[in-house]
Amino acid sequence: MEVDIEQYHDAIINALKLEFASRVNTIDRYEPNQENPIDTPAILLEMEYADEGFDQGDDKIPLSCKMTLHVLLGNQTPNIKLEIRKFAVQVFVLVRSNQFGLSDVEIPSGLNMGPGDFKVGKHGYEGWFISWDQNIFLGSSVWEPTGFVPQTVFVGHSPDVGIDPNTYDEVTE
Repeated sequence: MEVDIEQYHDAIINALKLEFASRVNTIDRYEPNQENPIDTPAILLEMEYADEGFDQGDDKIPLSCKMTLHVLLGNQTPNIKLEIRKFAVQVFVLVRSNQFGLSDVEIPSGLNMGPGDFKVGKHGYEGWFISWDQNIFLGSSVWEPTGFVPQTVFVGHSPDVGIDPNTYDEVTE
């Protein structure tokens, strides 16, 4: 299956919803100019940037993505400083070693988390971030099997290659 950026984002959000939907009110993509209040607890996905990744030689486009999840709690949350850290650790555990069900996505690397620079603004949030690097491969491979796929392969050593002339009659009968 070919992977694209939208599928990658959707796979991460679906994994988050599967794990956290019963106790998190908002799981969505990060919108930097969000003006409306966010219903907390919340997890917001951001793709900060992407660089060209390591080329596997299969003609897929390699992207090394820097991903960030913002976890937010409303300032009215009791014991908020500890609760936001506990929330961030739970999300960190989900991201660790997760390919989000996609075959053309490598295991995350460089995971880190810390207090978020999420703009508190008039809505009053406490936030932490979970960031990681993840290589994804977009498009299709030149090595995907198409057309005729051999069922039998004969192996020989030069100069003895091909069908044994002594058994040729047996093969053609």
